[in-house]
Amino acid sequence: MEPIDIKDGLAIYEIGAGDPILLFPYPHGYTRTRTAEGGLFEMLGAMGHRVITFDPPGAYASSRRPDVGMPEMLACAAEVMKARGLSGPVPVVGHSMGGLCALGLALERPDLVSRLVIIDSLTGGPAVRRHRAMPYNWGYVSLSFWRFVWHGGKIGRGRGTLRDHKILQRLVMNASYHDRGFLAAHLADIGPDLETDRDSPPPARDIWPVRILRLDYAKRLSEIQTPTLVMAGHYDPQVPEAAARDIASGIAGARLVVFSQSGHYPYLEQPELFKSEIKTFLA
Repeated sequence: MEPIDIKDGLAIYEIGAGDPILLFPYPHGYTRTRTAEGGLFEMLGAMGHRVITFDPPGAYASSRRPDVGMPEMLACAAEVMKARGLSGPVPVVGHSMGGLCALGLALERPDLVSRLVIIDSLTGGPAVRRHRAMPYNWGYVSLSFWRFVWHGGKIGRGRGTLRDHKILQRLVMNASYHDRGFLAAHLADIGPDLETDRDSPPPARDIWPVRILRLDYAKRLSEIQTPTLVMAGHYDPQVPEAAARDIASGIAGARLVVFSQSGHYPYLEQPELFKSEIKTFLA
């Protein structure tokens, strides 16, 4: 998909017609598919919304030099809304680390957010260990745990390669679907191992987990006055259900929906229920 606009090196995408929605892109580099080509972007557009998203700096069609951090992501969101003529608050949707960014926007720029949808997200870096999210879901005796720590640590210290990046992606994806039928397509998207991978750098935004290591919005959730929908897959190892329950309980009036037959991607594994909940909330 081609950007609808490139603003000072920031690629912006738009699909559909109707009431606008800002869909936060993934702020990390652990995907080979831009948010504008993902199932959630297309689903929201098909539901009758004008959906706007962007490529973070240094990713895909955005040539802007990446800083990689929460201030950068929030500033980009505000810039994109202004560029697309959105002068007032709009519903903001975020999945996984995109949901963490959506939380940040609701806290730091509440004037931009009319409704908030958080899907399989954490409150920040410290919540990973607190809720035994990936890699702690495997336990310390698991080979997967130590492979994740080793390859992730190399990338975080600036010593990683594209090979480390692909190994991490496969570790994550192999555990993230309840319905294994979705796994093959995601693994194919990662691509084959190549000889050049050992000499190629990982995506610049792979350092995101290190940059938000100490960021934690858990104690600030009560500041959010925006109507909020929190969604979680019951079998999600990246974001355990307990993490979603903490977010929902910390925001006054928030609604929690748990998808009993989903992992990290409820919009793929239980799409009809997912669409129904989104439609009801945004109506």
